[in-house]
Amino acid sequence: MTADLSRCGVAGVMRAELLDQARNLGLAVDIRDVHLSDLEAADEVFLCNSVYGVWPVCRFAALNWPVGPLTRKLQGIARALLDI
Repeated sequence: MTADLSRCGVAGVMRAELLDQARNLGLAVDIRDVHLSDLEAADEVFLCNSVYGVWPVCRFAALNWPVGPLTRKLQGIARALLDI
């Protein structure tokens, strides 16, 4: 799932590439408003941009997430794209 950009975020190059890569991996891509309940139910959370690539979110308020396999996979893809 990723946030709909009508109220926040940037339709950047890295986001577009990661969405394409996720689809290529056979993952369902759900673009919609993200609510606190979605974060509470999430297995992994990350942010991305074309400077830092994929940045895991491990904690927000009282919520905690591991750096999981999907985040690690997308980090590798982003590093290859950024050549870092």
